[in-house]
Amino acid sequence: MATNRPSTASCSRAPVHPDLADDQDAKPSPVLLERAVALLALDRNRAWMVGDRTSDLEAGVRFGCPGILVRTGLGGEAAAKVAAGAGPAAAAVVDDLAAAAALIRARR
Repeated sequence: MATNRPSTASCSRAPVHPDLADDQDAKPSPVLLERAVALLALDRNRAWMVGDRTSDLEAGVRFGCPGILVRTGLGGEAAAKVAAGAGPAAAAVVDDLAAAAALIRARR
């Protein structure tokens, strides 16, 4: 049964260290997002990318979905880069995952 709640039914990660330039699955490649959409039969037009790095935002841009930057983890440093125009634009910058989920629910 479909709901209006955000889904966290799957968690994906790049199989190797993201600093390796030849890894086709590492962000900012949208490969992990493409796999999640296919695996979970999601509507990509309703997808959001939420993360704490500028590479997360760039993956969202390449996938074609809005990105939300959370200030947790490395997000404080990434937020400064985004504010300075040194990274991809975020649809929003929020304090934590709960705030990101609330924003997504509000924009549906």
